[in-house]
Formats: sequence, structure tokens, C-alpha cells
Amino acid sequence: MLLMFTLWLGGCGQKPQAKPPEQASRDSEFFPKWGYINDQGKVVIQPQFEVARSFSEDLAGVRKDGLYGFIDKTGKFVIPPRFADVGPFSEGLAAAIWNGKWGYIDKTGNLVINPSYANVKPFSEDKAAYMNDKHMWGFIDKHGNSVVDAAYLDAEGFSEDMAAVKQPLDGLWGYINDKGAMTIKGAYSKAGQFHNYTAAAIKAGDGKYTVDVPGVVDKTGVFLPVDEFKLALNFSEGFALYQNKHGHWGYMDRDGKKVIKAKYESAEPFSEHMAVVSTGLKKGYINTQGQLIFKAQYDDALSFSEGMAAIKLNPGTVTEENLPPPPLTGTGTATGTGTATATSTGTGTTTGTGTGTGKTTSTATVTSTATTTTTTPSTATGASSTSTGTSTSTGRTTSTGNHSTSSTATNTGTTAPKATTTTTTTTTTGTPATNTAQPAPATKSPAATPAGGATKTPAAGLVPSTVAPAPTPAAASAQPAKK
Repeated sequence: MLLMFTLWLGGCGQKPQAKPPEQASRDSEFFPKWGYINDQGKVVIQPQFEVARSFSEDLAGVRKDGLYGFIDKTGKFVIPPRFADVGPFSEGLAAAIWNGKWGYIDKTGNLVINPSYANVKPFSEDKAAYMNDKHMWGFIDKHGNSVVDAAYLDAEGFSEDMAAVKQPLDGLWGYINDKGAMTIKGAYSKAGQFHNYTAAAIKAGDGKYTVDVPGVVDKTGVFLPVDEFKLALNFSEGFALYQNKHGHWGYMDRDGKKVIKAKYESAEPFSEHMAVVSTGLKKGYINTQGQLIFKAQYDDALSFSEGMAAIKLNPGTVTEENLPPPPLTGTGTATGTGTATATSTGTGTTTGTGTGTGKTTSTATVTSTATTTTTTPSTATGASSTSTGTSTSTGRTTSTGNHSTSSTATNTGTTAPKATTTTTTTTTTGTPATNTAQPAPATKSPAATPAGGATKTPAAGLVPSTVAPAPTPAAASAQPAKK
């Protein structure tokens, strides 16, 4: 049976070799690199790393020029690349290879548990699984003291005071408690971690008369079969992967209901309400409704962790999420003032126009008010005088933030010889907007008064706190842990 496990493996082997600068430069030009996107799909750390791991406790392990270090969420190295391989930070410590052996470092890069293990896994519930030189697994505490003897063929981390271990005699998985006592005897060909008092597992058949049966086991050892073609061992955010007879992957809920159709060639567990899937050569992300939210455009991709996900792209690639967004309509303000004055001593028409234009980076819908006052006194008799004032104020913003304010005053009529002036004043006001450019000067007609414008720090050296100082990086040798 094909099963999905979340395992973190390491290894040892050949000494890592840093690449010459010119070779590293050529690789950057022709081969995809790893960078990071945020939860909006925007590339926030440009592709530049040979290998990238998920963020854990605000740090992520990356490989550059053949060696591993840790970066923060700005992409800055806080622990310089000096190790043959590293694991994720967990409970303040991260595994790292030094001189061909695994030990643990703190967030300053100092060794706190001497590198003396053939392989290790992350700390959980103050304990970490380790493998000795005889390829047997046990558990240590944060001081490097053995708390469970190395007597198993494999071991997973503790969860809810239980840990899955692989027995040496029959190769079957069972569970031990935090004291190391076997509480669920080995009866499973695969066994996951406990979550909410149950763990997904596959009960082993005898290979002749019975077959493996997928299901879940509780802490008392009671096993409940699950009738499904292929079932993932671990639920994540209420979903488990399943695979149909055509080899495609989908998702089911805890009741066994297939909530997302099996149509993906590959799929990962949900993390932070998103999951990596692929339907071809590229990978993208879906949400818990099965909707594609980030287009399948990545050469490779990891699950989201702490609001960021590692993705693999050719350096300089512009993704859809990096393109400028389309114009949006929102709320904002535009302010402008226009004044027009006209004087006539006979019959005629006078027009004054003022326009102010400014730019804003915010999106806005503008509410403007305009007040027009017209006064036409006359000392003559037997003649008529007509005065008209018209004011128009518009405020409009888009993603480019353009808005304009205009006012127009018109004075028309037949006036007695002593008819005096007509004045039209228009004022448009609104709540001030956030602008990135000063308004352009208002334009005016010959007979008008112009309108107003709209208003890496190097980390500490490898100086162990409780162990002897580690040799220089050149002495490191190991096969990096399995990704």
C-alpha cells in the first residue's frame, strides 16, 4: 500500500565541495533556483538558492555554494552557510552535520549537542530520535542524554506522549510511551503520529492469507479499519490524501467523504489552508475548496509554513502573481478649488473654466460638494440682467490615482449701461487623500481666474557551549540528509 508520511531524514557520505564563483554564476543563469513566496503568491525572496527548506521558528535552512546555513524572512543569512546539511529548527534547536556527524545547534549557530550521531530527527516534546553507528534508533533529551535506548530499526518523533518505533525482530511498528515502555505492540507495517488521540496506521497482513489493512488506532491499541483504496497516514487540517484506481490524488475529510476530486498527478497535505498540487510538469497551490489560487507555474514547491513557501523557478522569472494588479475601486478623496469671475457692461457671454489634476496611489471614490454664489446688481431701469453659474466637480481614482476638479462659470444676458459685475465662486471639498504626487497647476481661460489643483549579520562562530570547539568548515564531510 502506498502511504504518505512526513519524514525528515538525514545521511552522511562524501564531503561537500563549494563551487567556484564562476561555476556558481553559470548555474544561476541556466538552472532553476529556490526562492520564497508569501501567502499572496508574491515572490518575496528571489530564487537564488540550490536547496531551500520550509521556515520553522522564523528561520529556514538553505544551501548556497554547496553548504547550508539559515536565513530569516528577509532572505538575510543569520547563520552563514558552513554545514554539510541541516534540519529544521524545533524547540529552539536544529540538527546539523559537522565533521560527518549529526549534532544540534542553537539559533546563534553554536553547537549545543556534540555531533556524534549517524542520523537524527527534530526535537518534539523535549526528545529527539537518533541513530547510532549500528543503525539502531533511540531517543535523547536536550542535553544529549539518552532517555530511550537505541534498540529499534526506526523511530518517529513523540506526539501526545507516544512515539512510533519499528521493532527489530519482525520489522513491525508499535508505540512506546514517554518512558520508553511499549504500550501498543508491533502489529503495523506503517504507523503515523498521534493527533487527537488517534493515529493512522496499516495493520500488517501475514503475506499469505491476509493483506495489509489501512485504518486508525487509538491509544489503547483498538484498531478501526478504513475502507479506502489508498489512504494517507496523517490528517492535516482535517483532510487526508487518497489515491484512486487511476493513480490520481484527491482529498477526503475525517468522515471518509471525498471532498476534493482525485485529479492531481501529485499532491501534498494541506498546510495553512493551502496544498501543493500538480496536473503536469508544473506545481501550484489550491485552497480547501479545491480552487486553484496560485497557478501551476513552479518547477517545484513546498508547503506553506509561517506564511511563506519555498518555490523553484529560473532566476528572474516573473510569475503571474508578480504582475501589477488590475485597477480597483475603493474609497478615497480628491480636493480642488475653482474660481471664475466675469464682468459685462452690455450684451455678451463670458465663460471661465478652472481644472486641477493630481495623482494618488490609493484607490478612491470621491464625494465632492460645490457651492456657487452669483450676484448681479444693476442701477439701470427697463433692462434685464441674467447671470448663470455652473459648477462641476469630479473626483475619480484608479490604480494610477488620477483625479480632476473643474469649475465653470457663465454669465449671459442683456445688461443696462450701468449693470455691474457678476461673480461665480465654486469650491469643491473632500476628505484629504493619500497622494504620491502634487497636483498639476490648474488651467484657465482668458476670462477666468484659474482653479486650484487637487489637493547579513554574521552569526556567532561555532563555539559549543558544552562541547569542544568544532574544527574548521573544510573538515566537514557527509552526504546531506534526504530532502
